[in-house]
Amino acid sequence: MNTNTTFLEVGAFEGLVNLISIEISNNPLSSIPVGVFADVSNLETLILKFNKLSGLQNGLFEGLGKLRDLQLHENKIQVIEDQVFQGLDNLEKLSLAKNNLTFVSTDWFSDLKKLKVLRIYDNQLTTIPEDLLKNFPNLEEFERAKAAVESDTEFWDKMQAEWEELARRNWLTENEQAQIPSSVSPHEKGYYFHTDNPYKDFPNAFEEGLKKSREGDLPNAVLLLEAAVLQDPNDSEAWQVLGTTQAENENEQAAIVSLQRCLELHPNNLLALMALAVSLTNTGMRHDACEALLRWLRHNPKYKNLLKSKAHLVGSPNSQRRMSCVPMGRHDSSLLPEVKELFLEAVQQNSDNVDPDLQTGLGVLYNLSGEFNKAVEAFNTALSVRPEDYLLWNRLGATLANGDRSEEAVEAYTRALELHPGFIRSRYNLGISCINLGAHREAASNFLTALSLQRKSQSHQQSHQVMSGNIWAALRIALSMMDQPELFQAANIGDLDLLMRAFNLDI
Repeated sequence: MNTNTTFLEVGAFEGLVNLISIEISNNPLSSIPVGVFADVSNLETLILKFNKLSGLQNGLFEGLGKLRDLQLHENKIQVIEDQVFQGLDNLEKLSLAKNNLTFVSTDWFSDLKKLKVLRIYDNQLTTIPEDLLKNFPNLEEFERAKAAVESDTEFWDKMQAEWEELARRNWLTENEQAQIPSSVSPHEKGYYFHTDNPYKDFPNAFEEGLKKSREGDLPNAVLLLEAAVLQDPNDSEAWQVLGTTQAENENEQAAIVSLQRCLELHPNNLLALMALAVSLTNTGMRHDACEALLRWLRHNPKYKNLLKSKAHLVGSPNSQRRMSCVPMGRHDSSLLPEVKELFLEAVQQNSDNVDPDLQTGLGVLYNLSGEFNKAVEAFNTALSVRPEDYLLWNRLGATLANGDRSEEAVEAYTRALELHPGFIRSRYNLGISCINLGAHREAASNFLTALSLQRKSQSHQQSHQVMSGNIWAALRIALSMMDQPELFQAANIGDLDLLMRAFNLDI
């Protein structure tokens, strides 16, 4: 119940001897006197979550020998007296997660012989006693309880590793070997094609792929565009559209390889150069992103004159090379100041008109330099000319999020999705902003929607392969915040159907 209860008096449950469940949640309840539960000896479930309890006294749960489920998570508990759980012989589930505990004592749990689930993650713990669970007699139950126990440090280290994996997963150094799924095959300069593509001999594959991409059916668009470039490996436009579609589909590795191939065939393709700069920025390859933007200026008839006095940039030996695969630090690009200066000069030169592509490039550069408010201005200026450009709305949202303006980011992502409901990248970004705002259920729902969209491919045999590992990792983080370990486990094993049902989403 939620009644704005600030205290409980002894005798509050007098005469309710047959009561088997009590919930007092979401209240400013800061303490409970010993004896409050003396009259409810048949109680099996006691839920005291989302209150402001700061400590648990010995005797508080005395007489609750039938209690099986005790939920105390999301309080402010700092102190637990050693014998507070004494006599809870039938307790199977105990949640102390998301409190302010700084240590754990083995004495707390000495009587809990039937305990199966113990949750103490997201406290202020740095270590957990190695013999914490020594009193659990059944090995299977011991392992189950042990799996549920994670110190704050251990838990968030694992979550941090998930985030680091998002950046690392799709990138290889020269000495590493990719683990390529059996449903894809290496071909065409490092791009991995699906071997069971149902569209491999499809006539007019490029036109149909372009149509599917515009409709937001990204998985099938990718398959059709792969078929198109296999049918004609020298079709630079097909490579370009494949690259931009893969970026929208949350597959930056494939996007970058596709766009690079396009530019090898057609070096002055301005759309491909700008898209490549954005994808390289998204993966932290800042120096390469600057080089792509420099090439965009060099090949743009309106602005190439600006490089006449920049012979050292025009003659850059790296300007036409394939991009490296090792991300650099935020400020590791020596090109950044000069390229940004060139873009600002181009804006001045074009002061009578707004060039949305120029403003997009400037927005990317401001993102690279960490000047997020200026980047927001640049993208808003571009949107003043192209208000229906869902890619621009997504870039604006990402910039707002980078500048710790998550609420505004949500609005921008929502607009992008109104314009293009199948835009998986924007759906993923929206979920990340929801995590930042503490809206974990909404975040998980967005990640699940994105995964479901990716799975809706005609080629059922490879549908699990097209689902992004990035989105799965972000989903696990959102679920870890919701104190629902059964859903977290479902995400660990990739059970999308179970998760979709749990969130009442259409499968």
